[in-house]
Amino acid sequence: KNKQQKAWFLTFLTSIVMTLGSIPFLYQLIFNANWNVNNLPSESNLSIILVGFFMTYCIIDLLLSKFFYENEISNITNMKGYLHHLVYLVLSSFVIYNQRTEIFCLMSIFEASTLVLATGKINNKSPKQDLLYATTFVSTRLLFHAIMIYLYFNYHQSKSIWLILSFLYPFHCYWFYGFIRQKV
Repeated sequence: KNKQQKAWFLTFLTSIVMTLGSIPFLYQLIFNANWNVNNLPSESNLSIILVGFFMTYCIIDLLLSKFFYENEISNITNMKGYLHHLVYLVLSSFVIYNQRTEIFCLMSIFEASTLVLATGKINNKSPKQDLLYATTFVSTRLLFHAIMIYLYFNYHQSKSIWLILSFLYPFHCYWFYGFIRQKV
């Protein structure tokens, strides 16, 4: 495999862990809390471990990209990658500090689209892979994200979660716009 394919392997593994790790939190939201964000269980050992795991991934991926495959990525894309990881490190630190790691884990269903993307990057994607990626991206990072913004704005006593979710949403829109522009 070439360097780019190797570079995506860590992302592939992390997206599996985070996607699977989000399932208990989604289950709680849908079936136990009946979509009431005020009835979600609070932080747990699992949520702390998953956020710590994701932070570790961000740091390792930053270091690996700097030392082993920096030439594989253009400077502009590289800066976006660094910025993306740094934003998520700050966000992860924030949720750990505020003992709200369960929300980060709930939103980690976003990584389902990353799992599809990484699989495509490793296995020289097909057009069907692009369709699956677009479907998972829209359903998780756009639709589910919008639903969570709505729920936290209208039904949760703390507006800080709503603000963070709202801050991140335009990034997902921008990334999807970029994906669509590449395809047309």
